[in-house]
Amino acid sequence: AKITGFDISTISRVVNSKYVQTHFGIYSLKYFFSEGLVANDGEEVSTREIKTILTTSIAEEDKRKPLTDEELVTVLSQKGYKVAIAEQLADPSTVKGIVPRDVVRIVTPGTVVSSAMLSEKDNNYLAAVYFDDLTDISWCDLSTGEFCASHIGGDMQSERLIETLVRIAPKEIITNLTRERAPWLYDYAQHTDGLYISCVNGRLSYDKSAPGMLLAYLKD
Repeated sequence: AKITGFDISTISRVVNSKYVQTHFGIYSLKYFFSEGLVANDGEEVSTREIKTILTTSIAEEDKRKPLTDEELVTVLSQKGYKVAIAEQLADPSTVKGIVPRDVVRIVTPGTVVSSAMLSEKDNNYLAAVYFDDLTDISWCDLSTGEFCASHIGGDMQSERLIETLVRIAPKEIITNLTRERAPWLYDYAQHTDGLYISCVNGRLSYDKSAPGMLLAYLKD
């Protein structure tokens, strides 16, 4: 889309209706484009899976009160997908040619703020875990404005960190270590229903602390 100057939705419609003849037969043009995405935990998933989630959600919705776009975004984020929301950046009546669009917001499991999709009884915490000499942890709930931070030092830091995570029950964890360096943390997330984890090193520039990492992630 960037090379042609056309909007991604225009490219998608064109590709969806075109076929190409090869030495191996006739194929839909979209066959040659990637249909894979990556969830927050790094697992590769098919776009068909996303389409199935959306189709099922719409089929099961109350037709007297259809799901809003925000609620559909929340459904995907709660499944572990990072959803980018793009909007037009100018009034179409004032622009010649293609109206510029860009990503204005990214929604992840820990950044959901739609009241319709949040539990009235439970917090929706996003937690940051920074490993150095001490284990640094910070967590926040965007729907309430709560922001907390703590240091975990001494012996049995990993066990005490897990105890803290169990207590606050975050929906999403970001950290500066990969699975290879902290397999026990990723295993905990994998075996906790509705909890997603990702390493932000290389993607974010932040102060070397959990609060710094958390704030940089939210600004990003």
